[in-house]
Amino acid sequence: MLYDTCVVGGRLPAVEGARRRLVCGHERLGCDGHRHPAVKEVEKRGVRAWCWSDKIWHAKDEFLKRMPRSGLQSNWYYGLSEIDLDKPQNHKEHGNAYVWLDKAGFDQVPTGSNWSTPENMAATAKFIKKACAPDNIRGFLAAPWVKTLPQFEKLHEEQVDQVAAARSLYFSHAQS
Repeated sequence: MLYDTCVVGGRLPAVEGARRRLVCGHERLGCDGHRHPAVKEVEKRGVRAWCWSDKIWHAKDEFLKRMPRSGLQSNWYYGLSEIDLDKPQNHKEHGNAYVWLDKAGFDQVPTGSNWSTPENMAATAKFIKKACAPDNIRGFLAAPWVKTLPQFEKLHEEQVDQVAAARSLYFSHAQS
């Protein structure tokens, strides 16, 4: 199952016919690997836990040891228009987390945003294509982090288009 979603106003729009799933913020429901029983509790109800993965940036070994592999992971990296781990100004742990999760066998929905640069989704898709196994990628998530007010409508529309373009870029390259 692929998950391609644009978060609107902090909520996921309902998708008719989609499998039930739960998005859980790591601070509220404990999907950070440190309080992983929340993942198991969610799964007992027949729902797959979907978790932010940023705890791995500062506690990689503990995260990988304690997070159940069944939890769908969303690492995020918003700041730059190009993810290049060789550039010293980049937050290497942010980009490396995609690779760490991939090597550990987690399913992922990589996350980007256009709040700082409109190129972020495409850069994320390019990096994921180069660095991660296609079988572990379940789609892409956009988090524009602006309110759903009329003055931000254009930004939201652009983010939807950017996710579609990133998805096309990723999947067209994935087949080559």
